[in-house]
Amino acid sequence: MNPSHPPSMTADSIWAQSPAMVERLELAGQSWDQSAESIESFCLDALRSLTQVVLADAGRILQTVPGATTTEVNRTLASLSPQDHVSVVPADNEIRIERPLFAAQRLVLELSPSGHLDPETRQAARHACEAVCGVVVDMLNRIQMASSEVQLSQQSAALQLIDQLGGEPDALIRLARICQWLQSQSGDDRVSVLESSGDRFRMLTASVQPSPDRHARVVAAIESLVRHLHRRSSAGLAMRLRTSDANDEIERHYFAVTGSISTGLIPIHAKPSSAQGVGALIGVVVCERFSEPESDSPQIVSQTLPQSTMALMESLVKDALMMRSLGVVNRLYLNASKRRRWLMGAAVASVLAFLLWPVMLVVEANGYMEAVKHQTIYAPADAAVSEVLVVDGQSVALGETLVRLHSDEIDQHRTALQGELAAVTAKLQVATSRRLDSADRRERDVDLAASDEKVLLVEQAALKEQLAVLQRRQDSLTLQSPIAGIVQHWQLEQSLDSRPVVHGQPLFKIADVESGWTVQMEISDAEIGFVQSDDQMKRPCTFRVRANPDIQFHGTVDRIASTTQLDDQGLSVVSAESVIVIDDQNLLGTNISSGTTVVASIDCGRRTRVFVLFRHLIGWGRIHGWW
Repeated sequence: MNPSHPPSMTADSIWAQSPAMVERLELAGQSWDQSAESIESFCLDALRSLTQVVLADAGRILQTVPGATTTEVNRTLASLSPQDHVSVVPADNEIRIERPLFAAQRLVLELSPSGHLDPETRQAARHACEAVCGVVVDMLNRIQMASSEVQLSQQSAALQLIDQLGGEPDALIRLARICQWLQSQSGDDRVSVLESSGDRFRMLTASVQPSPDRHARVVAAIESLVRHLHRRSSAGLAMRLRTSDANDEIERHYFAVTGSISTGLIPIHAKPSSAQGVGALIGVVVCERFSEPESDSPQIVSQTLPQSTMALMESLVKDALMMRSLGVVNRLYLNASKRRRWLMGAAVASVLAFLLWPVMLVVEANGYMEAVKHQTIYAPADAAVSEVLVVDGQSVALGETLVRLHSDEIDQHRTALQGELAAVTAKLQVATSRRLDSADRRERDVDLAASDEKVLLVEQAALKEQLAVLQRRQDSLTLQSPIAGIVQHWQLEQSLDSRPVVHGQPLFKIADVESGWTVQMEISDAEIGFVQSDDQMKRPCTFRVRANPDIQFHGTVDRIASTTQLDDQGLSVVSAESVIVIDDQNLLGTNISSGTTVVASIDCGRRTRVFVLFRHLIGWGRIHGWW
């Protein structure tokens, strides 16, 4: 035996103890999980077992990447030294074993025996180190393979979910599928998504009920809890609550109504957290469990899922919530192919060009035609029509008799005056005879007779003047044409003959059709501002006859009234007048006459088409102060 190392450490003893040690480590490695603490515990146990067999003072197991020096990459899985801390293994007596791992990594085992080893013992010790290193490599590879299978399964599920969501334009259906997927990944019993609007939260969907009843007690309890926690918590909504954490009535009511024993909340922000802060809260994911979890310690939901799964879930929920805030056109645009997006963009540009293209603003108004020179014949007094001498459409000359009226009042008054005049005349004759026969009478009688004669003469003159006035009134009841023109009144004789009329009553019109035509219009008070021009330019307009729309005339708005009035429908209108130009003189007297109704189209300048189409709505909004 070589005296350079303890008698108990020989090649035979190492060969004898190594199989049992390796077998024990292989059995132990199958029961360790993949947490970092478990891996380090196993490696430390393996290192201690190896140092007992080889009688080493120090050693360590490293997980390294060739060429890397940072501690994030080069990881010490286990180390032993007399001072119970990592020490540098002496290079002259060191046993160093390297084995390849996954992803270009290598496992390094370094061991420093207690004394100098002869070649045979060193070979046995190196063989033991290689065996232990192989057990550790197998365990790490097995753990990595299991982890890769889990990640592959999660990625497959995530890709399947993304594929399902890819062609779904409905944001609510997307959210429902996300909730079902998250429920399967997290192990929770119910997953819900709530939309945030300021301090209010509204449940959109859940994994067990894609279209929840917002009047249900459970839905109201969940919304109330999230709103309460949002107001109370200043650190955010990322938390998990248990029934034992219920501190107030709202939380206790929630657990009692829903039956949940553990509830986790995941806030969804409009943009990811950054150095400038967190984006606006747009939603909350609520994960509920109705049975006891494996761990007694409450955990935030994000701690129960891999970081990649959490990031994917938050991104998908955020995209779906943002889709709800977009219009239908934007949602279709986001889900469209490149060619379809180009076509949609071209369509939108065409619509914008169509709406913003300047077009003529046309204001329409109702009106009627009237001859430039016309006269309305009115009843001069309360009377009755005794004779109608003209008919509708008849041409009359200036001064020609049209209608004769008679008044019973005038007749009665004249008869009374004529009787009074006869009586006065008789008295006057008596007085005159008395004055002429007074030669043999006294002077006093003569003067009295002369005085009576003078009074009777004045009275006679007054009665004659009254009779003359009555005659003039009687003459005024014979109506004559004030102008040369055409009588315009349908069934004139039937409507007037032997009928009573009152003073000022319009009877019919005489129109001089050769003097030209005007249109009397009634323009809506709401649109008169478009017709009135700041530069005093007369607006051109076109008129269409209602009875025959093919007949059109042209003119300009020549006069606009300064006041408004109510039309037959009680609407506020402004009167306006236009002198029209009739190119086809054959239309005169056949297709048009006084009172012919027309529709006027007034050109009020060019405006954008969207303004022309929605000017009434824009005006209503301006009146109510919306813009």
